[in-house]
Amino acid sequence: MVSTYNAMEAARRKIDLVVISVLLDAGAGAAWQYQDTSGVSYSRSEGLAVASYDMFKSGLFSADGGQTMADADGVLGVSAEQLAGGFQISGDNPMEGAEGRLDVLHRLGVAMQTNHHIFMREGSCRPGNILDHVLGEALAAKSVDHNRLSLRVLWKSVVEGLGDVFPDPSGQKLGDCWHHSSLGPAGTHEGMVPFHKLTQWLTYSLIEPFSEFGIKFVDNYLLTGLAEYRNGGLFVDSGVLVPRDLAALEAQHEVGAELVVEWRALTVALLDKSAERIWDRLGVTQQMMPLAQILEGGTWAAGRELAYAKRPKTGDPPIRIVSTGDTF
Repeated sequence: MVSTYNAMEAARRKIDLVVISVLLDAGAGAAWQYQDTSGVSYSRSEGLAVASYDMFKSGLFSADGGQTMADADGVLGVSAEQLAGGFQISGDNPMEGAEGRLDVLHRLGVAMQTNHHIFMREGSCRPGNILDHVLGEALAAKSVDHNRLSLRVLWKSVVEGLGDVFPDPSGQKLGDCWHHSSLGPAGTHEGMVPFHKLTQWLTYSLIEPFSEFGIKFVDNYLLTGLAEYRNGGLFVDSGVLVPRDLAALEAQHEVGAELVVEWRALTVALLDKSAERIWDRLGVTQQMMPLAQILEGGTWAAGRELAYAKRPKTGDPPIRIVSTGDTF
């Protein structure tokens, strides 16, 4: 069958998939695996990527169940049983954070319905319609110059449209921001450390389908490094960061524990330092080698490789976190 999708619809569907895949790709734990239809098994991020792609192709995230797309009614209709089946979760194949993943999906559906000015086009409420919104906002602000846009336009749309999808520990709609006592009293803005890991990761990921559509973002450097356990694990496993109390390496920690907040904050700062050294060593500029490339092909990959070298049975990060399925 010949596809009748035009370039705009093809880009929307890629964005649908990216949003779903990113939101479902929190830490799954060392015990979980996914087997594709050819019998090949995948674990961790690769397994989550293949599983979410297979579920997307099956139409699980569309309201009528027959479309390779995602929409608000579709994601709101996904049940715990359907998601567990899609991820092949069982007693012998447990996944960490399964409930949190389902909650994220449902919050995505609610966020799209709430922010219909961003996600509703021609009677369809879906993630891919953020493309139309971003282009409309850029045209209204006269910020389109030969298909060159500021990343601020996309970032603003993601934060405004999907801000409620992400964890909100403060109860003040700040998103992925966590308290550290050295900065200020609990409940105050000055006492919070902002990370917005999933929000930034989603924005990084959306750059590709926008770019394939012909949009070039001129200031990708505005996004920070990602405060997650592979990047952070690299600095602990390599000895750059050492916990004051080594017993911390033997325990599990909640996402909001001060040790984890401090570790994540140091990770972001050290990623900047690492990037500067890589650029200097290779003789390239930030524009030639964006931070996103250093994260994916460098620090994240090295962090995972080192984790498996030091803990070959599990590949767990050096500081173990209780996965909720909605932060990492």
